[in-house]
Amino acid sequence: MPQSPFLVDALQVEPGSGDTLTISRDATAGALKFIDAILTSGVLLPSLVGLRNVTGVYIVGSAGDGAPYTAIQDALDAVPTTASIDNPALVLVFSGVFTENLTIQKDGVVILGLGYVKITPDNVAAPTITISTAVTTTPNYTVLKNLVVEHTEDGMVCISISGGASSEVGSQGIYIEDCTLMASGVGTYQVDADTVNNVYVRGGTWAGSSSTAVCQAANCALLYVSNVDETQNFQVSYDTTAARPLTVTSAYRLWDLGSALNVLSNLEGAGSLTLDNCPLMGTVTQGGDQTLAVNFSRVGALTLDDTTAGTLVGTTRGVAAGNGTLQEQSYTGSVVFAAEGMAGKTVTFEVEQPDAEYAVYLDWTGTETMRVSSKATASFVITTSGNITGTVYYTVNRGI
Repeated sequence: MPQSPFLVDALQVEPGSGDTLTISRDATAGALKFIDAILTSGVLLPSLVGLRNVTGVYIVGSAGDGAPYTAIQDALDAVPTTASIDNPALVLVFSGVFTENLTIQKDGVVILGLGYVKITPDNVAAPTITISTAVTTTPNYTVLKNLVVEHTEDGMVCISISGGASSEVGSQGIYIEDCTLMASGVGTYQVDADTVNNVYVRGGTWAGSSSTAVCQAANCALLYVSNVDETQNFQVSYDTTAARPLTVTSAYRLWDLGSALNVLSNLEGAGSLTLDNCPLMGTVTQGGDQTLAVNFSRVGALTLDDTTAGTLVGTTRGVAAGNGTLQEQSYTGSVVFAAEGMAGKTVTFEVEQPDAEYAVYLDWTGTETMRVSSKATASFVITTSGNITGTVYYTVNRGI
């Protein structure tokens, strides 16, 4: 028996979710209006229908939704080889769970999820999403936005970006924006970028990933990761004797991360690593012959190997070690005297200074006078007017 029609001003979907999910009538256009947590300003039904006829727009939806494509890869395959940053292809994916492995090898592809769009691999022995070059096409510019990308297998990859010698992959940017990357297997990678150009990861979260999960970049021109919540481990490397992409300079930067575990870096011949505004990070280790800059952050144990030159500004750290050099805006320590000081007592830095252009301030409550009688890159000497017993506190300052 047919149900009698009923009148409502608006229909709210799943009110307990805490999001605004409504279907109503737009008073101006007289059309159905849909609002969710992503499209907070709403979209009209005629607009959604009209999108199907817009050149360069490929709509993906679950079976039965009336979308032209029910698999994201089918939409990617339909993108012409002429797509580019100036002639982009928009793959618009409506809510659903898509069990498939995606391969993006064309330029100018933008994949935008509307609502909750989850991509989980069909073949668990391959990355969930692979961005790489093909025989006749190269993804110079790619955008992934508002997606949940999952991989549960140990050692596998959520998003793989691969290039090679003189590769143009990412030359105009690979952008991963407001995505949830769930690398839940042991040693699984959220992002694995190898010998490509510019990779930008902005926003979103990596919550749900294993504590052993890694974001990795090897011989990339640029990796910027910013405003991501609950990141885990980072491994970055660069070596000028190995294959390099089209851009032969390198810069890795992590900033405004909600939290992170450990960072492992090795830079040989070129490149730099910068950590900015990261309030909760684990150990940081860098080898090679390039620079590490940590600004306004809090890190755990710091190791500078080989000839790495480290600089800390407005940053607190745990213990430091290594054969590189370390200069800090300000560093406070203490030394214990036991009936000594007139002959001088040497204070050795955990890691050598780059030079002796630093100032030392001494704090001692006794009546004896004391001074810094000599300074070197590895140590300085405190000399007292009489032998003392007790603790002397010192602060090393640099004008950086």
